[in-house]
Amino acid sequence: MGFGLMNAEAMVQKAIKWKTVPEQLTWQSKVSSPNMTLEERSKAKSKIYVSRNDCPIRHLEHVMATVSFYYSCCRGAVEVYLVSPSRTKVVLLPKRYNDAYFTYTESGTFTWTYKVVHLWGENPLGKWKILLKLDSMIASAELKEWYLTLYGTSSNPRKG
Repeated sequence: MGFGLMNAEAMVQKAIKWKTVPEQLTWQSKVSSPNMTLEERSKAKSKIYVSRNDCPIRHLEHVMATVSFYYSCCRGAVEVYLVSPSRTKVVLLPKRYNDAYFTYTESGTFTWTYKVVHLWGENPLGKWKILLKLDSMIASAELKEWYLTLYGTSSNPRKG
């Protein structure tokens, strides 16, 4: 291949021997509604268990984590982390200084779905944790609910 020309014969020969990856599977957890309240620089954690009987995925491609929380003011003072069963900690929502202390003082509910590709290849079976951290002396927050949508395969895609 070069200068826009392609070797069609070589492409056909490669296609004959081509091995596809396993079929992509999707699994969604039940919604966890812990309704945990955070006051003055505190933390809250909630867990979702993914069991072998429920989930056919053994190798993750990506994870979608949907999280909903209430904040009294200073929504940027709330940090959100996801921890996988392999103990990989992923920052979903970092503290946002301008949003935490200067510009946003109204209360409300924040719901967002985060796409995580950092966990590629991990086994999803086990205990998943969502961690909320509140870094404010004047605000409060409440973890309303969260759930996971997992995407992956039942066998290792690298082995062909």
